[in-house]
Amino acid sequence: MLTFDTREIEAFIRSLERFEEEVPDIAAGELIRQIREFAESGVNPDGSKWPALTAVYKKWKLAHGGQPVANKRLTGAFLASVKMRDFFISVDSAHAKIAEGLEKKRISFDVAPMSAGNVERLLLKRFYA
Repeated sequence: MLTFDTREIEAFIRSLERFEEEVPDIAAGELIRQIREFAESGVNPDGSKWPALTAVYKKWKLAHGGQPVANKRLTGAFLASVKMRDFFISVDSAHAKIAEGLEKKRISFDVAPMSAGNVERLLLKRFYA
């Protein structure tokens, strides 16, 4: 009778199943990191810089404790609310109206050209760790 030890195969299959479950979180984590990075830097995913703040908005932003530069950072709550919700990356409901207005002027929620490569590297690193 021929016997076959399948423990290594079973362990490999379990690791593939865990990996498959982690893929959305790994990809979302990288995209959220990029969104926050672009928003804080005032640069679009294509590398272009945001236009300067209008005089009226600059005055308002300074009066509310912000910086006189174009970025999506007044208190930090807006960017902190960017998370994956039901397989969508979005802000929470308290910041949705702000996000809609900002995205008309500044594109920072688009996927950057380097996103796919970054996600692939993270997935390979996780799979072969």
